[in-house]
Amino acid sequence: MRSKAPIFSLRNLRSFAYQHDDLPAFHAAYLVLTLLAAALFNLGFFAGLILLHMALDVFKYRDVHKRSWSKTVEGIVRESIIDVSLLVMGLAVAVYLHPSLPLFAGVSGLMLAEITLLRAIGVLSPKLKILYDFLRILSHTDLYLKNVHLQLGKKATLIEYVAMMSLCVSLGLLFIAPVVLLIDPAQYVSILLGELLPWTH
Repeated sequence: MRSKAPIFSLRNLRSFAYQHDDLPAFHAAYLVLTLLAAALFNLGFFAGLILLHMALDVFKYRDVHKRSWSKTVEGIVRESIIDVSLLVMGLAVAVYLHPSLPLFAGVSGLMLAEITLLRAIGVLSPKLKILYDFLRILSHTDLYLKNVHLQLGKKATLIEYVAMMSLCVSLGLLFIAPVVLLIDPAQYVSILLGELLPWTH
């Protein structure tokens, strides 16, 4: 009697590696795992992903393409400006809609639930975009290292202008947050650290 081939054979794994992009179940599982990762880790973890992306860009522009430091910095900024702006925007949303603020102490249950939902959307959306970009680079590292940014050496695009303006506005909101939210600096620092230190979430 012929024995059945093992499910996790090398042949099966090789077949999966070549065909996984065509499997709906793989995409569903990938989406679920991405959502879980975005929900489980705080913004500090995603700031770490952006820093890893930037470190890879240093290698890409300096070592692979032999560009000058000025072009390397330009490449780093252009590759990461959208993710950085989204991260800081998410941090501003997390701070201004933080449940520990005295502003929300007397809010009714239904309104508090709506605020919590808005906060979740405002923080989760940037995480998903950052994680998507990082995983896309990770899965096509050779291709990513081979190609420089299409706008390198050219004028900033509309999207880059919007990202830079959004970054400036978000930084401004974070700077004035203790005054606007009527909280002392110690509580503000505590909220920021809670959002940015990966091991506190």
